Amino acid sequence: MARSHGALIRGAVLVPLLMAALLVAATPARAHAVLESTAPDDGAVLMTSPSRIVLRFNEPVAPAGAGVRLFDATGAVVDVGSPEAAPASQVRVPIGRQLAPGSYIATWRVVSADGHPVRGALVFSVGDPAQVDADVMRQVFGSGDRWWVTFGVVLARCMLYAGVLVAVGGLVFLRRVADIRDRMALVPPVLTAAVSGAAAAVLAVPVQAAQVSGAGTSALIDGPALAGVLRSSVGLQSALATVALALLAVTLRAADDPLARAVASAAAALAAAALLVTGHTRTTEPTWLIMLADGVHVAAAAVWLGGLVLLWPSVRLHRGRDDPVGAAGVVSRFSWLATRAVVAVTGAGAALAWMLVRTGDALLTTPYGRTLLVKVAAATVVVALGAYNNRRLLPDIRMVAETTAVVGHAAGPATEGAGVTVTQLMVPPAGREARAWSTLARTVRWELGVLAVVLAVTAVLVGVIPAAEAAGVRGAFSTVVAMGDDAELNLVVDPNRAGRNELHLYLLDDDGRPVPADELQLRLLLPGRDIGPIVRTASPISPGHWVHVGRELAVPGRWRIVARATISRFERPTSSVDVTVRP
Repeated sequence: MARSHGALIRGAVLVPLLMAALLVAATPARAHAVLESTAPDDGAVLMTSPSRIVLRFNEPVAPAGAGVRLFDATGAVVDVGSPEAAPASQVRVPIGRQLAPGSYIATWRVVSADGHPVRGALVFSVGDPAQVDADVMRQVFGSGDRWWVTFGVVLARCMLYAGVLVAVGGLVFLRRVADIRDRMALVPPVLTAAVSGAAAAVLAVPVQAAQVSGAGTSALIDGPALAGVLRSSVGLQSALATVALALLAVTLRAADDPLARAVASAAAALAAAALLVTGHTRTTEPTWLIMLADGVHVAAAAVWLGGLVLLWPSVRLHRGRDDPVGAAGVVSRFSWLATRAVVAVTGAGAALAWMLVRTGDALLTTPYGRTLLVKVAAATVVVALGAYNNRRLLPDIRMVAETTAVVGHAAGPATEGAGVTVTQLMVPPAGREARAWSTLARTVRWELGVLAVVLAVTAVLVGVIPAAEAAGVRGAFSTVVAMGDDAELNLVVDPNRAGRNELHLYLLDDDGRPVPADELQLRLLLPGRDIGPIVRTASPISPGHWVHVGRELAVPGRWRIVARATISRFERPTSSVDVTVRP
């Protein structure tokens, strides 16, 4: 028991550390929904006060917390109204009063269709522009995010996944693998998983509100921020998972009641389905195929993980009764079920990877692709351990069981009353039985430990832009790269197909403020076809924002776009971005 607790303690320490490392390595470059236009335009100088602020996105979004906030040049908050009724891809906020002449900063936060937060800001002026203090700009344009909020979101997601998978898979184990006499003794781990998963689902709402609103701890009790999350796909997932896991927990012990069994089965299916209502499945085409693959992936992973959690306590119950025959039966039945689960996980995972990655280049060059490789490597270790159990340990365990059965039959009534037990009559190879059980215990603990790592990686992966999207294989291309020592360049190529494209370039400093530049020059090259360099000068649209529209990217392939900004006579930072332009 001490060794088991030690393994749990090590897992409780190592998994959060791994999650923190992955968060640093795989933080999304930018959000998943793309802002297409605003009214007023970023950098606009208006003669009269606007009546509202309008944001138009490329997909449905929901305002997060206050949604849109307005500040004057001194950083004072300007009251605006609640978001108006608008198409799902738009956010409209009335200003409600005449704005005095001067400059204003509007910041916005929304939740995209896949449940991820999106933020940004724009600057406009009424009449003569006013000078905005640098400290005010830093305060307003700062992201407002805290590392612990992001970590809390991922941790709550990981706990929810673990609770759902163990509860659902544990129910399958109780009904398909465990002996009838052991089922009630194995209910507590499943009940614990269901309760902890429901608690994580509830916790996910306030921590998501803290992340998407940027208000930190104050958002934990902020009504509008919480309501915004509850209206999003994250809120739907939390509600479904909480209800389903609560029903599953209530009906677990009523194994002989047909109605309770039916309710438990339906609750398990609903809990598994809850994991599908948010994330990349909401925005990836074809929807039916990715939903099917994700559903199979979740169900098979539940059978695998939940079964492993219950396997060892089930075997220990049999060993405590000196019943190696029953223990071998449990191991054999789970091995049969786990083998099919692994095949299903592998097949569904390959289908999901194809839809979300598409190319080997995207797999190797994007945060999503590299994080996915970590997940695949960890899962491969678990499969190898399972194969070892199945090929090497299971025959030994079966041999012990068969020896026990034969010896027990040979002992018969003649040995009864003589103080001779079945175990004393067994003569397996020296130490082979003990080694088989000890190795099985050790490998099962390793499998559970590595699967915990897989869960942590998955919880991080859900928040990362899919590789196909990040690499421009599907949809517009968008990335952020360093531009000199103190700035970054956000490059968007839309629609990223051979022919006419719009290249949007946003130059920002470390605080998210626009970086003024006298000129932004582009050099476009296609090395594989010996095309270029094609030199163009982007047109300034607003402070920190340039655009170039043209047909230079007329040939599909891997283009290199080199941007050079002239910030001053002596400061001309350069960045290079590789873009795969689709046919």
